[in-house]
Amino acid sequence: MFDSDYKVSGIYATYWKDLCKRQKRKGESEDNYKKDHFKIFNNYMDCYMAATVLGIKFGRTGKLVDKENKDDAGMMAEIMNKRSDKLKYIYQLCMLFEKERNITEEERLENAFQLSEYNENGEINQEAAKKISENLKIMELYFFGGLEILHEEFVEKCITDDDYLERLYYFSKEYKEEFDFDDTDPDIDAYL
Repeated sequence: MFDSDYKVSGIYATYWKDLCKRQKRKGESEDNYKKDHFKIFNNYMDCYMAATVLGIKFGRTGKLVDKENKDDAGMMAEIMNKRSDKLKYIYQLCMLFEKERNITEEERLENAFQLSEYNENGEINQEAAKKISENLKIMELYFFGGLEILHEEFVEKCITDDDYLERLYYFSKEYKEEFDFDDTDPDIDAYL
């Protein structure tokens, strides 16, 4: 799991690129590089993880189709492997909270903790491999949904650097307020 290259094509590849800084091109002047509009993520991995968590949090899966868009983006297996512990944790969250399939709580738990396609002898378990593949497709849908949220907030609503900073502030503030509560509050039970 998370040990192979990951590639996205179409509109979601464009969204992913829109949210992430690109590397300075060979021979590109510093001024031209800085003209590239502000991005909220320094790399694809940070965006991948944040978008997936947002998709899970808001129960949003991607559904956009743009057959004309031939864009692609991705990450190499080495990058995925370096963050595999965090990615597995996000995968588990996705499996526990997913609502796309009509499955039982027991099945969601089983999906969350089935992290390997291999049996104890090191041989591929075809049934486990198939289930993990299906589960990763669900996780990808949440990634796409999170990309939609981030694109709406930080690309469609932002033109200037000040727009980005303002959206970052309010987006972060809203998120913090939603999860931050005072444990001395007499109505603490209302949160729990």
